[in-house]
Amino acid sequence: MTPTAKPRARKDAIRQLREAKGWGQQTLADRAVVSCKTISSIEQGQPAFLFTFSKIAKALGVEPSEFLEGHETDPPSAGQAGQPAQG
Repeated sequence: MTPTAKPRARKDAIRQLREAKGWGQQTLADRAVVSCKTISSIEQGQPAFLFTFSKIAKALGVEPSEFLEGHETDPPSAGQAGQPAQG
């Protein structure tokens, strides 16, 4: 990603995290110290500055990688975790 490129959140990721806390867009905006319009735009798939995503992540108590496109953090499958390599 170039320094001027703005990342996007994965579809519905921020909304799902927000709703899991029982928060509306205004509550998240207040806690992240961003505008409600910013939250709405991001949830609709608009790009934003990484700093904005960092503020939202902090408010939600997660890492930005939990919702940014291209930064999936899927855990290893149950059969692979902690298993020694077979050769």
